Amino acid sequence: MLLLEKVDFEKILSDLKFIATKELDDVNLLESDSLSALLQCYAYREVLLRSEINEKVKALLIEFARNDDLDKLVKFYDIKRLAGTKPKAQIEFKLNTILDADVIIPKDSIFHSNTSEVATLDEDVIIKSGELSNLGTITLNKYIKSSTIKCELLQTPLPFLVECKQKTDFINGADAESDEDLRTRAILSLEKPSTAGSSNAYIYHTKSANAKIKDVKVLNGGAGIVRVIIKSDNDANALNDIVKALNDEKTRPLTDIVKVEEANKKEIIINATIYKYDMLSEYKRDDLELNINENISLSAIYEYLHDSSTQSVEIDLKNNLTTLENEFLYIKFNFTFRRAL
Repeated sequence: MLLLEKVDFEKILSDLKFIATKELDDVNLLESDSLSALLQCYAYREVLLRSEINEKVKALLIEFARNDDLDKLVKFYDIKRLAGTKPKAQIEFKLNTILDADVIIPKDSIFHSNTSEVATLDEDVIIKSGELSNLGTITLNKYIKSSTIKCELLQTPLPFLVECKQKTDFINGADAESDEDLRTRAILSLEKPSTAGSSNAYIYHTKSANAKIKDVKVLNGGAGIVRVIIKSDNDANALNDIVKALNDEKTRPLTDIVKVEEANKKEIIINATIYKYDMLSEYKRDDLELNINENISLSAIYEYLHDSSTQSVEIDLKNNLTTLENEFLYIKFNFTFRRAL
């Protein structure tokens, strides 16, 4: 018996016609008959019902579950979705006049944007006597990698404070864990009972330590040495979280020495000439960032650079595309556009 049933309208309709006419001899239903219309209606209702049942069954299978259904399902794996990290921005405070006493903008002061987003001040900001301004750091109350939102409206205005000016965008955050990453980590969690003895166990504990981890590679560094290579935008907090998690006595085997390293970024610039049929049509291709020690062929790059308006592509590549075991490729493109020959 199949868990997910194939939904076939014509088969369902044929079965219903057989049931409805099996007691009648020599009956040939026409499409125009009212009974045919009624049977089609019932068949369509059954298609919807079977499809709904299939979707509910899928919600119980980790391969298909998503969003809230996946969050509930991974509880059986004793894990939960990583919430991500809230991004931070620098903000400047200015007075309208020089004062004889210090002005304190207290920690946890609340700031709003014009679209009702909220940010809070990380630490007290002191504008000392004789000075007009000082800088502070605010954290956006949202789990997201970055944002151009401006939170410059102080909820409770302070005397003499005339301006709050956000100097930078919100950066260095991390999105909540995606369904795909959560699904992968749930499967890896099956290695958890063996502590961090296997490669997959080390990968699981590493990915669970910090939401900013983009990729992990585990290497044998020699007798008793485990090299854990991570890709995380050179984030010091992420590195510290991983070192702490992997050296926990409930995680690391006593015989292992764990060395956590940040993967090296190998940046390659490709000058590409794009011959287009329509010079006015939009052409957009983002830079490519690969995983640790992941390689890409030149033919794959040619394929990536083609779209429906492209006749051909010429590539000027100065470097090779191979990486070391602790490197990842970042490919930047410089484009020149010409009319198709």
